[in-house]
Amino acid sequence: MTINQKCAERVINLQDFTDEQIKSITAPVLIINGEQGVATSEHILAMSKLIPNCKLAIVTGGHGAYIGEIATLNHDYKTSYFNIPIIERFLDEKQNDN
Repeated sequence: MTINQKCAERVINLQDFTDEQIKSITAPVLIINGEQGVATSEHILAMSKLIPNCKLAIVTGGHGAYIGEIATLNHDYKTSYFNIPIIERFLDEKQNDN
């Protein structure tokens, strides 16, 4: 089974979480979604509003490209295109909160 087949099977068999389950998340959450990602920006925004202590970043790019997923890279990519600083800031904030 190829990686694409595995991903497709996982999505097909995905079971939704209820709003109540999402609201029950207590850990700090960072949601990053590409404006051309699999999930729509509207859906991701609505989900982020359900999660207490959630930060949301909707960034340029498609599924995985905005963090440098290897299968999405063009030959002329630059690491400055990635959004790693968003992740680092989130993790640094959480570490400083402790």
